[in-house]
Amino acid sequence: MANKADKILFICHDVLGRKISGVGIRYLNLAQETACAGYQVTLTSPIMEDNFQLKGIKLVSCKTAVNQEKEILQSDIVVASILSLKLIKSALINHKILIFDLYDPIIFEQQERLKNTPLLTRKIKLAQIASQLQLMLASGDYFLCASHIQRDWWQMYLDKMGRGQNLISVVPFGLQKNIKDNKQNIYHKIKGIGKNDKIILWGGGIYDWLDPITPIKAMAEVIKQRKDAKLIFLSSTHPNPALPKMDMIEKAITFAEKLQLYNRFVYFLPGWIAYEERDNYFQNAYLGICAHFDNLETKYAFRTRDLDYLKAELPIVTTKGDYFANLVEAEKIGLSVDFEKARAMATAILKLLQDKKFYNSCQKNIVKIKSRFYWPNVAKPLLEFCRYPKRAQDKKRPFWLAAKYYFYKILAKL
Repeated sequence: MANKADKILFICHDVLGRKISGVGIRYLNLAQETACAGYQVTLTSPIMEDNFQLKGIKLVSCKTAVNQEKEILQSDIVVASILSLKLIKSALINHKILIFDLYDPIIFEQQERLKNTPLLTRKIKLAQIASQLQLMLASGDYFLCASHIQRDWWQMYLDKMGRGQNLISVVPFGLQKNIKDNKQNIYHKIKGIGKNDKIILWGGGIYDWLDPITPIKAMAEVIKQRKDAKLIFLSSTHPNPALPKMDMIEKAITFAEKLQLYNRFVYFLPGWIAYEERDNYFQNAYLGICAHFDNLETKYAFRTRDLDYLKAELPIVTTKGDYFANLVEAEKIGLSVDFEKARAMATAILKLLQDKKFYNSCQKNIVKIKSRFYWPNVAKPLLEFCRYPKRAQDKKRPFWLAAKYYFYKILAKL
């Protein structure tokens, strides 16, 4: 094989197995695309199911930094969304090529999750995350992000560090070409849902930076005209037990109960749906819904659940302000509404429920665009870099960044 770097390591910091979230799905698929290109690929995770297997990929459960370092030393290229200072240092000393995947705007997510915590605690935890991101930006050879607006954001930081251009490429979240064809309706098995009901699907977790309240409010208006409309929240708990419980889950359930919609017109499925079962839930829904707030998290987010809607050819109702809201508007694949406007959201839902011609046109437009998000297409910049890998000449190892990282890490533990 002519490649200068044949062994590629993907470090996933989330669960890998039957029940996986967006991070796991992304690393699973990027690893598969890289393996298909002929590389020796290893995929690690701190939480991996015992019998989990992927053809052509070495799977390693790495529960400690020592395990991760061992895999780093055996690789030529390391792809990770986050690494500790110790692992960054080991990779640099041993001349490994570091690719940092910045697709998830974690700093903005944590700003929203921590906004109700004491000010000092919030500042320390955010400073710890920021210092870790700065270390990664200083030491990476190449970077991935999910959209052009993300690329502009991260390029600004690279410029401030005196780093060069062309170090970052857009590699969005992708979708599989083939959907598992299963038209057996699973929703009517839920008490209160009929075979002909129209399912409005919230296709993912309920996080503190998302807004499930507005769709629930909207349902109170929708059911005045359409008693066959049912809002389903697909997952109410995350598969990774290490993640903190999101307060928004209880808020959403309590609010649905208050409006007397709970288990009548609004349903919360328990647990987390297995990866191989997801297509069934999306195929048997009528439309997909997503709502969020007017903040920085929204501006830089790339909502992976919206890709599941595209995969199943579901028209989308979404709040304005993020990447997919702009796509919905530009490509006419659904409707977008202003932030926290329940009546406007109800009107959009009713439009798609009642105007079959408009609904069909949205589906046709989805068919036209969804191929751009197939994993073989979105992974091209990563594969191109791996084909001709090179170490960045302007990487930095400033002492003050390491000191800052340790300082905030110690403070966060106090």
